[in-house]
Amino acid sequence: RDDSDPVLMEDPEIQRIAQKENRSVPSLLIRFAVQRGTVVIPKSVTPSRIEENLASALAPISNESFNALLMMDRNLRLLKGNLWCPEGTCGPIKTISDIWGVEDEVGMKS
Repeated sequence: RDDSDPVLMEDPEIQRIAQKENRSVPSLLIRFAVQRGTVVIPKSVTPSRIEENLASALAPISNESFNALLMMDRNLRLLKGNLWCPEGTCGPIKTISDIWGVEDEVGMKS
């Protein structure tokens, strides 16, 4: 995580949608990811949180909230690719640009 990355749990728009859906922000984001077909592996060792995470994944959010979240493009890659490009890499993928394509204004491939 970079210091410049947004903190989704603190995003006012996400908080507003979570409140509208009568959910916590983590619950909303877990269900949003599941509802859009993304594999979600939430981290928790607390039994009550594990139960909440499972319940979140199983309870759909409204189409209106789903679409609002879908439209919230932050132009952010949480997995930037640095892991696969250590210094001295000698395969076909040597730079982040090799992974993502054309560089954008911050030097990240899109």
